Amino acid sequence: MKKTFNISLISMPWPLFNRPSIQLATLRSYIQNNLNNIRVYSFHLYLDIAYRLGYRIYHAISERMWLSELIYASLLFPERKESLKRLYKRLVRRDSELKNLNFEILVDRIKGINEQILSGIDWKRFNLVGLSLCFSQLTSSLFAIRVIKEKNPLIKVVIGGSQCAGDMGRSLLSAFPEIDYCISGEGELPLSYLIEALIDGKRPHDIPGLYFREDGKIYGDGRGIQVENLDELPIPDFSPYLEFLKNHIDGSKRFIPRFPIEISRGCWWNRGGKGCRFCNLNLQWHGYRHKSSRRIQKEIKGITEKYHTLSISFMDNVIPVSILKEALKGLSFLKTDLNLFGELRAPIKLEDLMELWRSGLKRIQVGIEALSSSLLKKINKGVKLIENIQVMKYCEAHGTPQLEANLIMEFPLSDRKEVNETLKTIESVYIFRPIKAIPFWLGYDSPIHRDYKRFGLKGTYNHPYYSYIFPKDILKKLQLIVQSYRGNLRYQKEIWKPVKEKVRWWEETYWKLKKRAGSEPLLSYMDGGEFLIIKQLDPEGNDMSHRLRGDSRKIYLFCEEIRDVDEISDRFLHIPREQILRFLNMMVQKRLMFKEEDMFLSLAIPKDGWKIKLK
Repeated sequence: MKKTFNISLISMPWPLFNRPSIQLATLRSYIQNNLNNIRVYSFHLYLDIAYRLGYRIYHAISERMWLSELIYASLLFPERKESLKRLYKRLVRRDSELKNLNFEILVDRIKGINEQILSGIDWKRFNLVGLSLCFSQLTSSLFAIRVIKEKNPLIKVVIGGSQCAGDMGRSLLSAFPEIDYCISGEGELPLSYLIEALIDGKRPHDIPGLYFREDGKIYGDGRGIQVENLDELPIPDFSPYLEFLKNHIDGSKRFIPRFPIEISRGCWWNRGGKGCRFCNLNLQWHGYRHKSSRRIQKEIKGITEKYHTLSISFMDNVIPVSILKEALKGLSFLKTDLNLFGELRAPIKLEDLMELWRSGLKRIQVGIEALSSSLLKKINKGVKLIENIQVMKYCEAHGTPQLEANLIMEFPLSDRKEVNETLKTIESVYIFRPIKAIPFWLGYDSPIHRDYKRFGLKGTYNHPYYSYIFPKDILKKLQLIVQSYRGNLRYQKEIWKPVKEKVRWWEETYWKLKKRAGSEPLLSYMDGGEFLIIKQLDPEGNDMSHRLRGDSRKIYLFCEEIRDVDEISDRFLHIPREQILRFLNMMVQKRLMFKEEDMFLSLAIPKDGWKIKLK
């Protein structure tokens, strides 16, 4: 009888503490379902650390990537503590939650917590330990690896995740001798083949997607291998997370987790060489795959029934809307109040948003990214500005999901014209929920990184903040996920300052007006059949009313979804085209409509929310 092979899968800070790791849950299920005499132990150590540190402090740190990395860097490289302290003070000076928190006390506290947790596990019982290195998990995972190796020098360590794709993974293996193997790309098949090789005492050669060290040299090509049919994957096993939550966390600190689900891997927009030029979210995938609606139904039903939860987040880069609609429609018999979150791509039809909302999709993130027509083209977003505005409008009223979105500032190719267009657009959309302005960061192996000269950059390199984190001799070996570039950095920071200020104005104005308006939209209408009354709150808080009669009412309602001038003229043949254009441009001037090229969109929303499909 073969001896049981014990594996430990670990997820270190800083993922969201109230959500189990989809990586650990998926790998645990796959290995235990496909290999014999294997026991997989999953340790969501980030949950334990968040509990001991305090949820609020943990969450505040987890939202800031550089803060996340520098704290564990001070444990990994104690001699760099002073430079890391300077960076910490620089990063938190405007953070109300962290600016008064002493750096040394915080680091010592996290050190003590980690020592307690890592010393409480018998690492000598494991043959292999695997760590998931996704965003903000680099230094915490490297620290855990060092401690584990000190406690059991014979244990084998394998890493994987988005920070291990391609040359990034190979460089980590080169710089840190404590790491034995690195999986580049999807993990299920390479990890299974590695385990089989270790059990049989064989050299792990010719395993697609695996880097390994032998006699001081690194072998493997990093070209991964994938599961062809995602329906064949077993359902992820979240029980270790739930067991820890139940058995080790006090009742007053216990919570109902939000569970992750994968519908797809990759991005359908990224197929055939297309894709957003700033994006590197698909480094570990090759192509695009999705599960069937029946399988999605099975997972959602299984999670809600087994774990008694209604809160689920879809982890996809982009949800396939048609498949999700079909899946959720098939779950209507459950009569449950699902609370779902997922990422979608514009354009999205109003009827689809309404149907998904009724089925439980209460919050969505949409890749808005830019509020400038030409900038959207430069980043190859594949959507029009007016389509972004339409999604913002649709999600403003009751009956559709709440919108979350980002506005990317300082994109290397942007110019003052696009900044001015962004400023002008914000003045028209202040009536909708503000989106978050974030500075552009250059992602390793994104299209603009791969072909930087084509985009006018003079060179790329690891982000300067990494020089605070890693000693020079280690840093020069590493290819890391956040890059920087030589080019027009100062110019971009300078021209985008007004947008940063304008977004702050947008946030202040919207929420001030929203407090006054209550549940009503800031720009709404009531339909009187033969006339339309539009109520508008201007940025100063003044109430304004507009009455549209007859054909004016009909044209305005016809433009509730995007229409071009030809379409409007064909619908209203009895009205001269010039007269239609005068009306439309007047509506744009009053900020009751939005215009892009020859397309128009009415901005007012039904006072009581969306109730019926657009005709």
